[in-house]
Amino acid sequence: MKNKPRSFGALWLSLVAGSMFESAPARAAVTWKADFETGNISQFMGNVNATKGTRKNIEIVADPVQEGKMAGKFTIHEDDTFSSTQMRVQVTRNSPRTGEGQDVFMSFYFLIAADPMVRANIAYWETTGSNRNMMTWWLVAKPGGGTTLNYGTGSLGSGKHIFTGDVSLNVWHQIGYHIHWSQSATTGRVTMWLDGTQVADEPAQTKPDANSLFFQAGIHRGSRSTLTDTVFFDNFLEGEAALDLMLAPAVPGSGDGGVAQDAPSGADRASDSAGGTGGSGGGSGGFVGTGGQSGAGGQGGVTGTGGTTGSGSGGSAPNPVTPARVVVRCRPRRHPRTAASSGGSGCSA
Repeated sequence: MKNKPRSFGALWLSLVAGSMFESAPARAAVTWKADFETGNISQFMGNVNATKGTRKNIEIVADPVQEGKMAGKFTIHEDDTFSSTQMRVQVTRNSPRTGEGQDVFMSFYFLIAADPMVRANIAYWETTGSNRNMMTWWLVAKPGGGTTLNYGTGSLGSGKHIFTGDVSLNVWHQIGYHIHWSQSATTGRVTMWLDGTQVADEPAQTKPDANSLFFQAGIHRGSRSTLTDTVFFDNFLEGEAALDLMLAPAVPGSGDGGVAQDAPSGADRASDSAGGTGGSGGGSGGFVGTGGQSGAGGQGGVTGTGGTTGSGSGGSAPNPVTPARVVVRCRPRRHPRTAASSGGSGCSA
């Protein structure tokens, strides 16, 4: 029996479909997610001071939430101590991708309802065994009101201050980042996004020694305080590429120019004794660009009629930007229906 010849149209469609599948970029994979939808902190690998006696310092709440039905509310009190000088309320993630030459892609959301009473180190990476803090994200209240988010490498960010920008109260802000791990200041690299906008991309030493590193988020203080602070967290993601981080769409905003913070004091450099296990494995992923903005409307013609509306095109991969003095503000995505207290944190040298 003879095969019927395929029509030109069918052949063309087949070729087009094949080329589409071949050219489509392969999506990597989300390797870890912690969104508190379990109703507890079991998605993390450990904690410090999640409870104090009968008091819960880490609560699972239904409002505010960034995604889903639950989020984490972290509150630090004057008796949430750690070692002889520090204070902590934290959760831990031991990533298997922190060896020399490996890459970590991670993102998470945070929200504050009030300016922090004390400097709040809300996230950082620390080495296993040698317990050396290698990079930190922290919040600082501004004189006269307002809060800045800061990021730097080295002990509590004192080695290389990379970013400072304003953040808003009662708004979920997303931090996304790509770390290429290396003991070399020229080989290591950090890239950071805030609310979908790339705010940093530059070389930096990202490992102090050959040990693996672990990630901690919450509230840490390098010295004692009697003040109480609160920070909300939601939707932690780790993946194999920036595509997996579900970076928030960039929202245009305005600001008054960030100001670099002073290096931490000696008290804030107090060494940790926290443990954690890391490992090796995995490869590196790529970067993603941000979408272009729509074009502006056309000018009116000589007859007085309105012009046509222009259209924007998709953006290209982001270019490196000058670190620090960058301010990103965004419109509120979701306001909590209940009031919350404020937040703070820090790590080892």
